[in-house]
Amino acid sequence: MNRLINKEALSLEITTHCNLSCPHCFALANITALADMNWNIAQAAMKEGYTLGYRNLHITGGEPFLNKKLFALLDKACNLGYEKIIINTNATLLDTRNCSRLSEFQGRVDLTCSLNGNEKVHDQIRGKGSFLKALKGINKALQKGINVDIFTTVGKYNLEDIPSFVEYIMKSLSGIQGIFFIQLRRVENEYFSFADQLLSPKDVINFVRVVGFLSLYGYPVHFLENALFNVIAKKLELKWLPASQAIFRPDRLFILQDGRITANHSSRKTYGFYQPGSLQNIINSQMYQEDILANTTLCPDCQFYQLCQSCGMLQPSCAERNDLECASPFCQRVLRELH
Repeated sequence: MNRLINKEALSLEITTHCNLSCPHCFALANITALADMNWNIAQAAMKEGYTLGYRNLHITGGEPFLNKKLFALLDKACNLGYEKIIINTNATLLDTRNCSRLSEFQGRVDLTCSLNGNEKVHDQIRGKGSFLKALKGINKALQKGINVDIFTTVGKYNLEDIPSFVEYIMKSLSGIQGIFFIQLRRVENEYFSFADQLLSPKDVINFVRVVGFLSLYGYPVHFLENALFNVIAKKLELKWLPASQAIFRPDRLFILQDGRITANHSSRKTYGFYQPGSLQNIINSQMYQEDILANTTLCPDCQFYQLCQSCGMLQPSCAERNDLECASPFCQRVLRELH
């Protein structure tokens, strides 16, 4: 078994169907059709992934609970030997039946549930009543002993509400494992433009500072897949803040519903379509290695190169974290603000 792959998760987008239409959703912007992943592809990819050494499986959509074969897929994954399965969900379909079924996996299946902020903000984005429905579903899952993390996308619309939101969630959802914050980003062919809600360099610095102090006070807060925040935290001397993984990293593979393979869910760069044997070939390919290893063109000439390298930031920030048309990397703009 590859011990490095063992620490990473193989990701499957098992459906593009969803019962919500969130305007910032990068999955919605990338779909070619509303459909479930082909069952044979899902089975073959899981089997191949396990053979390669993956022991963690990540399931997302769309809304995974709309795929009628979800539990058959979970059974298959457990029978193959996957040790941990993580399902991304909007939590609105976490009824008693689904939560009871999940509990039968005895801790091998965890949930990450999306909440966009307080009730007003969440419902503006996801639809009236969706916040309370999600809270109800999350509480059902927690009552069944299922591990739950909260995923919250942050833009200008909810940046100032972070402290009160964290306090509310920790009081309302007893047993939550952690709250993971995601910087709002743009994507090509986006369903709806959120350009006016993107965080500025000053916003990002304030974002890290606020989450840092929440962490200092004992709240289980984290940043999801944003190594730039490690660099900012180091500059601000927030030594206690948990480190964040880079969004592009070794062995990270994402198979979309239609079979296209990317390095992460928001990426529009693909390595072809899945077919048996393709996962190892992609991991070994020059194209993939260039995406995940240290940048050798732009970064070495940057004044912050050594600092970023020491914090696990090997690539410049994705263009989508600021204006898609902006020539200056967002990371440089942020770090100059701090310098």
